Amino acid sequence: MSKTKSINIRIAEEELEEIKAFADFYGESLSEIMLNAVRERMELWDDLKDVNAYQKEKENGTLETVSMEEMEERLGL
Repeated sequence: MSKTKSINIRIAEEELEEIKAFADFYGESLSEIMLNAVRERMELWDDLKDVNAYQKEKENGTLETVSMEEMEERLGL
């Protein structure tokens, strides 16, 4: 089991109450709701980094394209 840490944030009372209501609606704890929101944002960040890398490869002419058949062969399908 991994260790857990606590953090403190400052938030307006009205926002806190709104987030608590949101968490209650979904049957999750306040910690779960907030951590999931951060994880989703981090996933989006990773996706954006991938898009940027793709665009750079495309602009540099280093983007490799393959047919569906070749991709299936590479994946052993």
